[in-house]
Amino acid sequence: MELIPMNRCIAPLTLIVALSAWTTACNQAGAREEQKERKANEQAASAGNAAERKTASAQAQAQADRDIAAAQIDVAKTRENYMHARWTDMADLDKKVVDLQAKEQTATGKTRIDLDAVLPSIRAKREAFVRNMQALSFATGSTWDADKQNLDKEWDGLKEKVDSAP
Repeated sequence: MELIPMNRCIAPLTLIVALSAWTTACNQAGAREEQKERKANEQAASAGNAAERKTASAQAQAQADRDIAAAQIDVAKTRENYMHARWTDMADLDKKVVDLQAKEQTATGKTRIDLDAVLPSIRAKREAFVRNMQALSFATGSTWDADKQNLDKEWDGLKEKVDSAP
């Protein structure tokens, strides 16, 4: 068997070790680049998700603002319609009160005594009703229903007083 000089074996062995080291270094550099790319993709996805959440939140807020504005318009219309109806009712009631006052001027006996007794009460109730109705136009949303209900009761009492007058 022939001996191979050691120098001849070392050179190819050195070459193999150098190539292995270079391949390992290239794989590590590739892995680092892949890791950087993966991290950048994750950050981009996270930023995209955050942007989508912000957009969805802004859209939800805009829809809520539109809903609130529509509700406020509905409340204002309801108030306006109610107030208009009550002022119209009041005009009709005032005609009846004027008729009662005219009747008072020409009435005699018990009818006159009854009208003299009831008309000041009707006038006082009417004035209180008008004050409360004017105050209702400034009622807040949280008190509107209760204030309106109280005013409706007042109206019923005033109307009954006028209708039951002699």
